[in-house]
Amino acid sequence: MNKKFNKIGSFTLIELILVLILLGVIYSILLPKFQIKSNKDKSNIELTNLKEYLLNNFDFQNEIKFSCISKDFSCYVFTDRVLVEDFKIEKFFEVEPEVYKYNKDLENYDLGKITIEGFTENLIFEYKINSDFKSNEFILDTKNNKVFLFNSIFDKPLVFENVYGVIEQIDNNTNEVKGAF
Repeated sequence: MNKKFNKIGSFTLIELILVLILLGVIYSILLPKFQIKSNKDKSNIELTNLKEYLLNNFDFQNEIKFSCISKDFSCYVFTDRVLVEDFKIEKFFEVEPEVYKYNKDLENYDLGKITIEGFTENLIFEYKINSDFKSNEFILDTKNNKVFLFNSIFDKPLVFENVYGVIEQIDNNTNEVKGAF
């Protein structure tokens, strides 16, 4: 009778070890995909990697916005028009930047106002990415010898020492396009 019990009985030690190894492999593969993204390292965020940072740290369907206000240069993230509650960067800029439309005339870009936590504030910077992963286009002068040209084609903005470098770049791009036809 003891032999019958062993044949019907339980797993061998080798089978148990194989099951544990298989569970460990599955766990190690799937765990990174299910980690909560609330522990974002805000110290890594810069203007040069803004698009990459937003795409790697936030999920959205239609649009993601990185919006900064004039009050204390704090920045917030909105995914599909909803404020991400646990994300705020204080003093992202040292001084209030100038934002211009994407053209060589350096027209000021009117960003308007935003309401956050019941208070309406003036926007000083807003970077948007849509569902096609294209961003808005503009020129940003940080007034610290760095001017950024944000273009929907590039993953990172082009960086210049002054606005004249940006104007020259826009002229070159315009001439290349005209020359192609």
